Amino acid sequence: MSPQNRGSAEDTEVRIERPLATALRLALHEGVNSGLAAASAMVVQVLFLMPIDSIVTYQYGYGTR
Repeated sequence: MSPQNRGSAEDTEVRIERPLATALRLALHEGVNSGLAAASAMVVQVLFLMPIDSIVTYQYGYGTR
């Protein structure tokens, strides 16, 4: 290792060579996991925020009394 390249990113980067099928399967798995996380977050937001929106809309239209 020469003094100029000490600690550079290309010296510390580790590349893993894998077959295309394995890389695609891994990408699909990560994509599905991300999609499930996003879908569950949307469900939680709808379940908790829609009733609040309905209450605020009713109060705005009819008042609090």
